[in-house]
Amino acid sequence: MKYFVLAICVASLMILAHGVSDADKDKLKQFHDECQADPATHVDEDLLKKARNGEHVEGVGKHSLCLSKKLGFQKENGDLDKESIKSSLSKYITEETKVKEILDKCAVQKLTPELTAENLLRCLFENRGHSAHRH
Repeated sequence: MKYFVLAICVASLMILAHGVSDADKDKLKQFHDECQADPATHVDEDLLKKARNGEHVEGVGKHSLCLSKKLGFQKENGDLDKESIKSSLSKYITEETKVKEILDKCAVQKLTPELTAENLLRCLFENRGHSAHRH
C-alpha cells in the first residue's frame, strides 16, 4: 500500500491519461508545483522518479494528500468528496456504470487522510484503462 505511482498521476491525474485536456494537465502541474513548494508536502524528485518507474516508495502521503485536496478529491479534514471525484471521472468516462464502478473501488476512506489519498490516486491510475473515455 505504500507504493504509489505519483509522478505518473501528476502528469495525468484527472483521469489519468487518455483525453485529458491541456488545461487540466496545466492545472495538475500547477498543483504539483504548489505541493512541491511547501516544505511540509515536498517529495524528493528522485523518489518521484522511482515511483514513476513502479518502485515501491514511502513518504509520499503528505504530497498525495496535498494533490488530492487541491483537486477537490478530499476535503480539508481529509474526508473524501465523492461527488467531486465523480464529477471529474464523468468528464472523461462516458459510461455512468463505469464511473460508479471506479468510484466504488477507488474512493475508499482509509485509516488516515494520507493513506486515503495514496490509495485513491494509485487506484485511479490502475483503473484508467478500464473504462470508455470521451474523445
